[in-house]
Amino acid sequence: MKKYPNLIFKVIETPLGEVYAVSSENGICMLTFVDDVHLARKINRLESKFKTDMKKGENSVMTLLELELNEYFAGCRTAFTVPIDLGGTEFQQKVWTDLLKIPFGELRSYRDQAELLGDTKKVRALANGNGANIICILIPCHRVVGSNGKLTGYNCGLWRKEKLLQLEKSWKQ
Repeated sequence: MKKYPNLIFKVIETPLGEVYAVSSENGICMLTFVDDVHLARKINRLESKFKTDMKKGENSVMTLLELELNEYFAGCRTAFTVPIDLGGTEFQQKVWTDLLKIPFGELRSYRDQAELLGDTKKVRALANGNGANIICILIPCHRVVGSNGKLTGYNCGLWRKEKLLQLEKSWKQ
């Protein structure tokens, strides 16, 4: 009989609101704000994918996540070491891996990201891949903006995207 990983969840307070964190044995597999209108759907998808229910709890991954989020919001951390358990399609994983390469405090346009993928015609697909990211902050999709520099799309709210970018910009100076 195949063994499926346990999923642990925890609600963590941040300066931008509470986040709902989910961890498998391999790392964080979801991090989103509790007011995310798609939270229930995301939980259901993870439980279906992992073939298990989530249980409230603590593990070493959650402990590290909370520490690193606190350091990030305090301006003491510019990179995360907490392990991430990427889900998604092969293309989504490529998009998310490329997002992890955007330096702290810098911005990229969707077009820039598409060029990194090797095809500027994939801007819309890339934007959809960014939108499918369910691990906010750690996978910094908030660092991607429109070609005109304007903030576009962010599942956690454009106001949060703006705050995250302001925080990172102020720490980088």
